Amino acid sequence: GCTEAKFKPVKWHGETLEIAINEHSYNLNCSDMENLSVQLHPASRGAVYYKHGKQVVVKIIDYEYERLTVFIEDCPSFQITEDEAAILDDLILSLIAEKEYRV
Repeated sequence: GCTEAKFKPVKWHGETLEIAINEHSYNLNCSDMENLSVQLHPASRGAVYYKHGKQVVVKIIDYEYERLTVFIEDCPSFQITEDEAAILDDLILSLIAEKEYRV
């Protein structure tokens, strides 16, 4: 099983989140993370127009349909499973909420 630990460390640098995924570090602002979250969710994958932030595309390109490839504008692509996508989506949404509602 996959856990949130796969996507650590997570650090905020002002308005930018640094998250490590598959040995690569990604620096994303809230708009970028919202775009990623939308694409990680199967129901909205590929059906979104971006107004702000980096473009994100999530595709199933392996023959067994087991792994998703995530493409984020100006960043290295990475592969995850559907279960990992759900965990990453939950993590992103909680980080966005934490940032927005921090008192």
